[in-house]
Amino acid sequence: MSFHHKSHRVSMLFLLTFVFFLASLSIGYSAKSDKNIGYVITEVELQSELMSYADRFASIITQALEDFETLNPKPQARQVILSDLVYSLSSVYTIAAEPNPQVALLDMVTVTILGRIIYEDNMRRKYGKSIEVLAAGFRQMEKDIWSIAAKVLTSEQRGEFCQLILL
Repeated sequence: MSFHHKSHRVSMLFLLTFVFFLASLSIGYSAKSDKNIGYVITEVELQSELMSYADRFASIITQALEDFETLNPKPQARQVILSDLVYSLSSVYTIAAEPNPQVALLDMVTVTILGRIIYEDNMRRKYGKSIEVLAAGFRQMEKDIWSIAAKVLTSEQRGEFCQLILL
């Protein structure tokens, strides 16, 4: 997949994310309440969760990179992976600082899922099994971000959103 095609796909997914967010707002979505205790996650709490997620993401992905380095990858693979991960880490921190935490949550889910897909499919085909340590890091972070999303989105909304990303 060429860089241009990849960036076009990411742009389209961000647009879809925004559309999904607006649709969610139109049906009265702001935060999911726990009917048993009447609790609603606030924007400040969600933003805090996303900032904490960004820190965990950096830690897990950095450790995965260190594990990848111990496998003595080829210089070309090392350069591509380092470049991609620097971009991913920068994106995650930028998203966590987004002024609208609901949009940031959707962006964070999108970036994490796309990262996993890129490492499980594209990077593994190009650079072999050594990429598995990085794919595993993205899978771990995907579970993490979905647990945060479960505090805000219903199961149905999460399913619909996942389908949009995978289009």
